[in-house]
Amino acid sequence: MANNVKNTKLNKGLNLKLLLIFLVLLWLFPLVSKSIVLHLNYSVFKKDDKSGYVELYFKIPVSTISLTENENAKFQASLSVEISFLQNNKIVLTDFYNLLSPELMGNKNTNLALLELKRYVLPYGNYSLQINISDNNEEGNQTNFNSEIAVSFPHKNIDFSTIELADTIYQYSETNEFSRNGKKVIPNVTNFYYVNKNSLQFYVEFYNAKDFIDSKILYAKYYLIKDSAVLYSTANLTKQLTLDLNYINGTIQIKDLSLGQYQLVVEILNTKNQKIATKTSSFSIIEKSKKDYTLEIDKIKFFKKLLSSYTYPELKNNIDYLYFISTRKELQTAVYLEKHEDSASSVNFLYKFWIVRDSIDPARAWLTHLKKSNTANEIFGTQLRKGYLTDRGRVFMEYGKPNHIIESKDASIAYPYQIWQYYHLSKTQQNKKFVFFNRTGALDEFELLHSDATGEPKNENWKQVINKFNHNNNFKDNIWGDYLEDDFNW
Repeated sequence: MANNVKNTKLNKGLNLKLLLIFLVLLWLFPLVSKSIVLHLNYSVFKKDDKSGYVELYFKIPVSTISLTENENAKFQASLSVEISFLQNNKIVLTDFYNLLSPELMGNKNTNLALLELKRYVLPYGNYSLQINISDNNEEGNQTNFNSEIAVSFPHKNIDFSTIELADTIYQYSETNEFSRNGKKVIPNVTNFYYVNKNSLQFYVEFYNAKDFIDSKILYAKYYLIKDSAVLYSTANLTKQLTLDLNYINGTIQIKDLSLGQYQLVVEILNTKNQKIATKTSSFSIIEKSKKDYTLEIDKIKFFKKLLSSYTYPELKNNIDYLYFISTRKELQTAVYLEKHEDSASSVNFLYKFWIVRDSIDPARAWLTHLKKSNTANEIFGTQLRKGYLTDRGRVFMEYGKPNHIIESKDASIAYPYQIWQYYHLSKTQQNKKFVFFNRTGALDEFELLHSDATGEPKNENWKQVINKFNHNNNFKDNIWGDYLEDDFNW
């Protein structure tokens, strides 16, 4: 009897452990049942000096939604789509509609996908984008997407739109949601291309060239970079009139390129061959599998296969970008990997890192972070460091683009400084500011001196530090103190 009681307790304990393991696996990989797959990307274009266009592109494989027979005895999918833009947790713009698939003869069309493009006009500012999509024909079959979007063209230099990677671009006389400047642009929603694809096409606009280039002519150059090396065979140069709005409709041959991660670089040059402005965008070339990676259950396998196609320098670069969002243990692992240059272990590290943060679509989380890292490099990079390693780059990557920037470059007054203001930093932190200053007065190296945000560096003497550079005895200290105080609004 005692043995039976003991065995019963063991069985109960074992069953409890199995149940806990099952629940953990269910939480990590809620992928067994059918779920809507959403491939989504977006671009921002300038409308005028106060507003811009936000274009959303998404593709939904029909194999992940339900088809039901309609009144015409054909099969059709029906989705409820809700798109919202928020500022400070308040809805600024919302759009709710039903999306229908074409009428189909059967209910098994695994190779068909719905392609949708929506365009919205928004005033300059930072927005939280929220998308919720549910299947009208199957309860519980749904998906959602969240991202931060900045709509801003500050006119401090030549401003670029997003580089829109395209599936195809061709001449088009009509005007609709896919047309731009006489071109019909069908976006490539996924930001990767399969190996052996002949060419990559892209569309990008740039603004205010007339204000920053004296001549009537400018040159636009574009090329690819891999492993930090320029692929000169992909370089193209075009000549354009200098206008308020210019655009580039570019094509690069990629059929013979190896698997891996690439950067598309667009440069604007004057007639003296001086680089005036630069814009970059990342994409990958991957191997096409016999399996359909649009299925939700294959997203995890797809992500690991994508990582496995990268060289060690590419893997190392992606690990470096995780510096400010890693735990202490993850940082220790990253240091170990850098010493041993182990590609397989680096793949596993990146795989586990992003699975923990997004168990459903780790590739999307990773690519979103990569896009933010590249933006930080583009805006805040200096001669000494990549942009994501600078103080401004770190704050940008952690909190996003500030709502307001006050800037002083007059070295006769004080050290050059910038004050970044965030109206809504987090749920518990409102109206927080960051003070950066450039103690060299050159190289665009700005240090974070002081902030009133929780967990950030604090220096109550920040005004005196910035003012220390001023040796002009014609002015009283309190004037400069008041000036800085007005800027900081304290």
